Amino acid sequence: DIIERLVDPGRTVFNLSKKIKPKGKILISIPNISHIDVISGLIDGQFNYSKVGILDSTHIKFWTKNSFYEFIANVNETYGINLIPRLVKKTTATDSTIETGFFEDYCGKDVYTFQNVFELTFGSIKYIPKIKKKSNYKKMISDYREMKSELNSLVNQLRGMDNSLSRTITKPL
Repeated sequence: DIIERLVDPGRTVFNLSKKIKPKGKILISIPNISHIDVISGLIDGQFNYSKVGILDSTHIKFWTKNSFYEFIANVNETYGINLIPRLVKKTTATDSTIETGFFEDYCGKDVYTFQNVFELTFGSIKYIPKIKKKSNYKKMISDYREMKSELNSLVNQLRGMDNSLSRTITKPL
């Protein structure tokens, strides 16, 4: 649970791999930068470090599940080793004040994952899972614009109602 705090985590993984026996394992726990708290903060224009959590002020590297697989593939290529990553556990955490269903539609269930735990073992064949990436950004933007347009229409209707004769009469009541 320290790899996200290291300047050169790839070298550290390589150095650890030299210390384990052929059937040994390395367990790595990483915070998930694609958690709903981070995504909603980015939408609000925020990327503020804190004392604890995913944006802990000591974190200098960030991964998603997919980018961690790519990171290990890069470590393998750079150092000529063959570590095989396997996701063994997820810790989930949601914020009850945020409507997460909307984000799940576009980002997948990993939007709830707070932390991923991976097991690295040596393999005889090169195998890094190929994760099907979601490419819903354009749809998300289109849906957002459509919802914004509908919301603006509703706001205009409410303004019209607020200025109506019946509202003027009933407003004091």
